[in-house]
Amino acid sequence: MNRFPWLILPTLLITACGPAPLPAVPVIDGQLRGDGPWPDAISFTPVVFLPQTPVAVLADGTFKLPLPASLAPDGTNYGSPLCEGEVHQSDLRAAFATLPHDWLRTWTQGRPTGSATTRQVSGGTVWNDQYVYSTFATSVHGTQNCEGVQEKFDLDYDRGWNLVEWTQVNGRQLSYRSIPNRRLAWQIKN
Repeated sequence: MNRFPWLILPTLLITACGPAPLPAVPVIDGQLRGDGPWPDAISFTPVVFLPQTPVAVLADGTFKLPLPASLAPDGTNYGSPLCEGEVHQSDLRAAFATLPHDWLRTWTQGRPTGSATTRQVSGGTVWNDQYVYSTFATSVHGTQNCEGVQEKFDLDYDRGWNLVEWTQVNGRQLSYRSIPNRRLAWQIKN
């Protein structure tokens, strides 16, 4: 009796299915800040590969703007062999794409009226939150110095969209860290 084909069949079926699908398309969960009244809707700024359909802003200033299901890697790299220090990436297959900027477009009565940003500036310090897409789960940890600029990485990415907080102090120190997905405050700029 030949048992080999029966033993291999379940393995073939499992591997034929490929990797597990990504979870449902995540959203930017936002809360507007600033002087009212709130705009009617919000969307991404005009970038070719991002959806341009505005979503409603609720009476309390909250909104949920869907992120694209995936994003093609944009060449984002962490760590450089030309810099001093070491940055380690746990899964070298992972490639990344960063949402192009931290601005959203606001709409009132069907017309663009301004923008909103997560960026905060105080003295010589800038805080910002950005969404980064990773093709594989991976971590990136370490510190490097490049031409007088120190960069510190404390990133733990899941496959798909991840939220990253970066801080810049006096243009000479950059810090990147993963943060849990949460409702972000977006300051209105008119």
